[in-house]
Amino acid sequence: MHTLRLTLATILATATVSAGPILGQIDRFSTASTLNWTNGAPGTDPVVISAGGPGGAGDGYLQVTANGAGATGRLTVFNRTQWTGDFSTPGVYLVEMDLANFGASALSMRLALKSGTLAGSPGFVSTTAFALAADSNWHHAAFLLDAADLTLVGSGLTLSSLLSGVAEMRIINAPTASLNGVNVVGQIGIDNISATAPVPEPGTILLFVTALLAGGLWRLRRGLFDWL
Repeated sequence: MHTLRLTLATILATATVSAGPILGQIDRFSTASTLNWTNGAPGTDPVVISAGGPGGAGDGYLQVTANGAGATGRLTVFNRTQWTGDFSTPGVYLVEMDLANFGASALSMRLALKSGTLAGSPGFVSTTAFALAADSNWHHAAFLLDAADLTLVGSGLTLSSLLSGVAEMRIINAPTASLNGVNVVGQIGIDNISATAPVPEPGTILLFVTALLAGGLWRLRRGLFDWL
């Protein structure tokens, strides 16, 4: 029995569990840590710039640089830690972030989710890119994680299965739907990457409120008839 307990304790202590992002989770880059965002070897990793983010002089942000050639040629960063696992259960169907383009060329930014970490693993990517002008200003981007806003790259994968077990999340510059992006000479800033839930459309809210009011009036009317 003692051996069994020890074995179970060892398994629990050494197991790596990726529960998935939490609603309200935000990567602010307020310290020197890149918060597990990387380009992957042998590419040049992004760095944290301590000032100049969307919040002003004292706001840090993640800076990503590409030289347009080889392993360091793409404006692509990925995360295999806090942005993996189950997105569905906590209701994370929207990822927002602030982006700035410090290069000379306009960019097409997309969010990509992969089912595996190997090259060629299928995944889904934003169908419509966020147009990021080369103006060095900060812009707020929002990427919905639903069938209407994501495109499958590869085969043998459904969106529901992916969202229950994401292996890698990517932020990329890609003119067309791709999981890898394209070579470009440029530099971007990324900040305030957040896990949120979509806000219902005004029409949806109106229908919900109308249904509640109708239900309330029906119960009131029924109560009056019962009293009479």
